[in-house]
Amino acid sequence: MNRFSWLAPMTLWRYAEPLLPNPASRPQGGGTPRIQDEATFAAICYVLATGCAWRELPKTFGVSWQTAHRRFTHWANAGLWTALGELAGDDTAEAATRAWAEALSEAAATRLRSAGPRPAAADRPRPRILREFSGHFVEQLFGRRKVVKPEPESDGGAAETGSPGPNSS
Repeated sequence: MNRFSWLAPMTLWRYAEPLLPNPASRPQGGGTPRIQDEATFAAICYVLATGCAWRELPKTFGVSWQTAHRRFTHWANAGLWTALGELAGDDTAEAATRAWAEALSEAAATRLRSAGPRPAAADRPRPRILREFSGHFVEQLFGRRKVVKPEPESDGGAAETGSPGPNSS
């Protein structure tokens, strides 16, 4: 019996394991030990089956939600979820395995479609500072703030050059 069988549909693990890409090598060594692919696969299957957010991944799996999401994306780029979707059409597999493969493949495709490609950093709008700074320190650095008033439109040169002030009579 598989140790994650009570949490996720681990009948797919034997089909998915040979399809996983090799992890990136670390020639410099060090770092934290890699989380087992089996535990990560179970965590990703749980998220796909339940439809919960990545941040709601239970600690029971021993996998952080960041690791689960990162490997989900990495494995999607390697074609794991589409290969599992092709397993759904295979008549040699058990009916329950085919049903899980189809459901997880569709859920993965939905997640990937909703994420979509992000625009490049240069194309994204930059956040704006909404607060205006005023005070002695800012005036020392940049000088007094100058307010520019728009000039009134003229009607063929017949307009007044100045407007009467509140104290003029």
